Amino acid sequence: MLVLATKKNKRMPNTIFIVEKCCFCVKLRVGCLIIAYFQLLIEVVTLGLSLYGIVEGSIMLTSTIKAITDMGFIMMTLNGLFLVAIALMLVFTIVLIIGLHKKKDAYIRAYLLCAMIYLVVAATTSFVSFPLLLVSAIDVAYKILSLILHVYFIFVVRSYWNRIIRYNRTLSS
Repeated sequence: MLVLATKKNKRMPNTIFIVEKCCFCVKLRVGCLIIAYFQLLIEVVTLGLSLYGIVEGSIMLTSTIKAITDMGFIMMTLNGLFLVAIALMLVFTIVLIIGLHKKKDAYIRAYLLCAMIYLVVAATTSFVSFPLLLVSAIDVAYKILSLILHVYFIFVVRSYWNRIIRYNRTLSS
């Protein structure tokens, strides 16, 4: 269930969207753990693909045709930026997994901040690469779907983080 916070609904201050269950059927904590481990797997695979893109771009730089060398430079630049973002996200996904297991809200908050930054970088590199590189419709659909999934993952993890914060507030009151 998606809840919109209003002045009448004061049980969830400072929130916009809160999900009660992950995928409408799984408890938030279990859903967050599934998301975190799934994201860890995807990030390891994406890290390898980014490295492959850098290698492919460097091979294109050796071409004598200017259009191909320009495309190689663009590929290396975008994949390099994406590689840094994925490596950082990989570290913070591990922090998220530790935070979820130990129920540490500071770790989950750190992941959420990094995830928002990653979302901006991923969206920027994806949409910049569309007109600059030869991308297929499948690649465009994959990138858009992955960005939408990432936004949903952020909502689920943020909902669990808000639940932990509320629980800690009731304990301290």
